[in-house]
Amino acid sequence: GKVDGDGADDSVIHNVRILFALKLRPRRIQRSRRWQLSSADSTWKDTITRKINRVNCSQFACKYSGPIGVVLRVQCTLLFHPIFSSCSSLTSKGPAVRSSSSQSASWESRSAKIIWGVSISVALFGMALAWWLLEPPCPTTVTIATGSSSGQYYAIAQQYREILAEDGIELDVRETAGSVENASLLRDEPAAIELAILQGGAVPHEGDDNITSLASLYYEPLWVFYRDDAVAEFWDDLQLCRGRKLAVGKEGSGTRALATMLLHENGITDGSDDTTLLPLSGEEAATALAEGEIDVAFFVVSPRSPVVRRLLNTPRINLVDFRRASAYCTKYRYLRTVTLHEGLLDFETNLPDGDLKLLAPTASLVARSDLHPALTPLLLRAASRVHYEGGYLESTG
Repeated sequence: GKVDGDGADDSVIHNVRILFALKLRPRRIQRSRRWQLSSADSTWKDTITRKINRVNCSQFACKYSGPIGVVLRVQCTLLFHPIFSSCSSLTSKGPAVRSSSSQSASWESRSAKIIWGVSISVALFGMALAWWLLEPPCPTTVTIATGSSSGQYYAIAQQYREILAEDGIELDVRETAGSVENASLLRDEPAAIELAILQGGAVPHEGDDNITSLASLYYEPLWVFYRDDAVAEFWDDLQLCRGRKLAVGKEGSGTRALATMLLHENGITDGSDDTTLLPLSGEEAATALAEGEIDVAFFVVSPRSPVVRRLLNTPRINLVDFRRASAYCTKYRYLRTVTLHEGLLDFETNLPDGDLKLLAPTASLVARSDLHPALTPLLLRAASRVHYEGGYLESTG
């Protein structure tokens, strides 16, 4: 058949359809076995080519920026180039005669080009779509809430910071009042911090969509020291705290949350039966106890804490041995019974001078639920390196 270019539609879309008809339906053309294109037909082809080149994907790709626009331009090039090449071969000046076998081979070659063009276009589009859906870049600075600068949480976070620096992550260590404030900062919007170390049970976060636990770190025993002149008998429970001056930790600390909960279980509250709860913690509470300004002091710290060693070596200061430890742990599943064996802290001076049962929550590394996933393995690696050796109450690993 003869294709007449004089009556071609000026619409670019119509011309493209004609080109696809020529490209994808060779058998209709082959039926005549002899066909030719006049010089006018060549002009028609050039007209279509100029129109499509003038469009140059601007009606499609230029509406988009970034990788999507790039992919659309590449797709247009890959799809239209074989068609233009096909028309170039068809529009030679003057009559042209081809055999059926040569036409068949030519069309097979061109069909292969179209298949390759479409395949590459789909692959490029898939790559652009994947890039579009990827997570935002991993942040290089994160903030962790700890506790007092003299506490264990703060010291641990400093070790994390050194390890994360090896991976190009800067860890900002923030001093806080303790676990209760840490949990509050994690829930703040917009986010004030991304990470925190929390004392188990101090702040219930199970079922909290904003907080996720990354790792359990180590046991933190509850140490209840008392002056032996405050009571005539040896203390083995908290009921003897009634009517005395108690240092239970600062507002917002995990120590205060645990101490007040256990005291409440024993019917002891601030002001009841002349009981006084004071916001003292750390060295301040230890000094007040040693000087007789208070009767009892609560601490939730590691056995390696200098406060523990100091008070165990202070005359007339004793440590409560929790006789009902198993009952407390049964009711509060985040607590564990741990045994501080005789002489464990100091063999030379035999500290302590006998086995003691203590209650111990677990310190945990937690994060906001929207923490970038690329940070999680780095944080776990840092935690593993710091805590791998274990402690007096934990096994290695």
